[in-house]
Amino acid sequence: MSSLKQAAKQFAAGHAALVAGLDGAGAAVAIAAARIEAGTLDALYQLGDDMVVLGLDATIATRLQLAMPRRHARRRNGLQLAIPIDAADCHSGWSLSDRTHTIRVAADPEAVPGDLTVPGHVHAAHIERGGSGAAAIALELAAAAEQPAAVVLSAVLDRRGRAVSLSDARRDARLRALAVAPTQELYGRGLTRHPEREAVSCALPTRLGELTVLATSTAQGGEVTVTLVHGDPAASEQPIVRTHTACLLGDTFGSLLCDCRMRLERATREILSADAGMLVYVKPSTDDPYACPRAAKESR
Repeated sequence: MSSLKQAAKQFAAGHAALVAGLDGAGAAVAIAAARIEAGTLDALYQLGDDMVVLGLDATIATRLQLAMPRRHARRRNGLQLAIPIDAADCHSGWSLSDRTHTIRVAADPEAVPGDLTVPGHVHAAHIERGGSGAAAIALELAAAAEQPAAVVLSAVLDRRGRAVSLSDARRDARLRALAVAPTQELYGRGLTRHPEREAVSCALPTRLGELTVLATSTAQGGEVTVTLVHGDPAASEQPIVRTHTACLLGDTFGSLLCDCRMRLERATREILSADAGMLVYVKPSTDDPYACPRAAKESR
């Protein structure tokens, strides 16, 4: 069984999974909202180190009229926070059972605005599909698990309250046993399944072979991602998906201080040798566009 099938099976059964952004940053613990129980919600409060948020596909959140407190508020970890909610038939809304009930009501595909009241006790948020952050990857895991597009998330933080990477999160004894969402594969699935994303593409002949370069952004003008595509990944059962974190000095100038260019060429050749695949070119997480992402990682 593939890692995606294993993670999806665990997720569909209501178990928590570790998710992270495409660059491995911003690890979070996620649970399928439709499968949440009071016990698993309580466990999520213990496993995650940030506040617990119910993330909904942006189209669902809009349909439920989940208002955002500030129109131009910044997104946090791929989430656009809305006003907290309660289920309309909750008693107090504060107990674990009440919050679990609220989450399940909001995750129900048949839910309507009248099923919810504000303000409440469950932090809700809009998630834009097709993004490369942990929240969008969690929605793709829910889709792979044949669950509604609603996930319950809590970020993993270090002792200073800073977001940690997936590799660091897996060193935590509390999180080691959780299923890990295969980020690259899930992002690739999302990239081929979301026609609502604005895209510009053109043929790209390279010295390694013929590719198509695809520039995509979210429908609401979010982040832009550049992807090299070979064949028809949407028609392939398991297209090869690779990511490469941009390194200006290595990729462009062939710096000998890192092996980034060699890795980029190796991934490109692997995709070209397969029936179909894609290479997602990821922006470095550092604020310095000239920094080598591998060197920065090894220096920490």
